[in-house]
This record gives sequence, C-alpha cells and structure tokens, in this order.
Amino acid sequence: MKDLEVEVSKISIPDEAEVESYFRLREQLSHMAEEFRLWLIKPQYLTPFLQPGRLVRVKQQDKDFGFGVIINFKKKAVKVSLYF
Repeated sequence: MKDLEVEVSKISIPDEAEVESYFRLREQLSHMAEEFRLWLIKPQYLTPFLQPGRLVRVKQQDKDFGFGVIINFKKKAVKVSLYF
C-alpha cells in the first residue's frame, strides 16, 4: 500500500488547472444535454411529432431496441382518481 501511495505522489499532471477546467466543462455539458433530453421527451412537446411513418429510436433505460416506424398513434385520456 505504501508503494502505491509513493507512486501516486510522484505523478505530476502538467497544466492541472486546465485539465480540471476542461473536466468541469464536460460535466456541465453532460448535465445540460440530459436536461435537454428530459425536456424533449415531455408529452406536450413530443406528441406533435408522433405521426404515422416517422422513424423513431426505441430505448428503455439501458435497453436499446433499435429503430422502428410509427404505424399509428392514439392519445389516451389519463384517468385521475382522487381519494380523500
């Protein structure tokens, strides 16, 4: 363990501040891309594009089903149950 600590302490990164700045920018860009994706998949923005014949990519969490064609789209009414 001590040997590894000595090796790590010997490592020197030139322009470490620039590397850190780049890393923070990449993190911010990834965060903004995720926010944009979440905005895009909101139903109010997505439904106008669900037209028959449109090519879409189907994903569910970590599963990627590839591309498919929208055959038909029918908007369902959401049932709201209120319990008091």
